[in-house]
Amino acid sequence: MRKISLILVSLLMVGNLVFAQNPGRMNRETAQEMTERMVKSYSLDDNQKTQLLEINQKYMEESQKRFEAMRGQGQDMSSEQRDKLRQEMTASREAYNEKLQKLFTEEQYKAYQKDEQERQARRRQQ
Repeated sequence: MRKISLILVSLLMVGNLVFAQNPGRMNRETAQEMTERMVKSYSLDDNQKTQLLEINQKYMEESQKRFEAMRGQGQDMSSEQRDKLRQEMTASREAYNEKLQKLFTEEQYKAYQKDEQERQARRRQQ
């Protein structure tokens, strides 16, 4: 039993190292999962799915770059830098939403907006 526990812990540590060394892979997988969830939620067709995957991958890559820049500065960020980062994140999210609005039908986009509002309300309650 002790050997099995040791082996499992070792495998988990190795798995974490692999993910830590290849964050781009995680972004692609996350974008894929996000796309699949949205395809099911909003009944997207194959053409929309393909375009949405591209949009989600670009959005995730941009978010990852901002996150890495933020993490590089750590707690040394000034309030001006934090405000700038917040503005960049807001602008990026607005651009993402504009792309979705062009891609989705009116009904699909309304459903997406409703889900986003509910998600934001849940975040505020936490």
